[in-house]
Amino acid sequence: MTNSTRKIGVLSIALLIAAVFVIFHQGLSLSPAAKSQHLVGKPAQELSLILLQGREYLPTSTAHELVLSSLKGSLIVLNFWASWCQSCVAQGAVLEKLWQLYRDANVKVIGVAVHDSPQDVRKFVKNSPKSYIIGVDKDGKSALHYGVTGVPETVLIDRNGAIIEKLVGPLEFDKLKSKVEALRL
Repeated sequence: MTNSTRKIGVLSIALLIAAVFVIFHQGLSLSPAAKSQHLVGKPAQELSLILLQGREYLPTSTAHELVLSSLKGSLIVLNFWASWCQSCVAQGAVLEKLWQLYRDANVKVIGVAVHDSPQDVRKFVKNSPKSYIIGVDKDGKSALHYGVTGVPETVLIDRNGAIIEKLVGPLEFDKLKSKVEALRL
């Protein structure tokens, strides 16, 4: 093997290692919101929930299933949360305020408790009254379908049942309200 062939081989291996490093690093550095953008434009998945409150706001539901497709025509704010998550508890007031403002304007606010027990969620609802739709993700599959990596996370679903955006982290009322206003047009 000549010296120049050896240099080309070493250079090729170095470039390959550098390319793998760059690809790996970019994948790790993407924010959870950026990683979940593959959901945007896709149809919203059905949910398997133990509904705790809000059946009266749903055209079709059973004790364990929220049929999202029955809400076509409504804008949906789907919030994944847990009673043990302090920022989730705090954002409950944001969701309630949004619900009170838009519930008569065909906007559905749905809280989906994940990695939580129905008993703990019932206790939360009792101690900090909320009137929007609340259910418990009974087997964790709903959170998986929506790519939930932590709580809180919120998915905005348009009137046709397509995912518009996924918001990761605590919600601010003014930002959420402006997103809902833009989608209502």
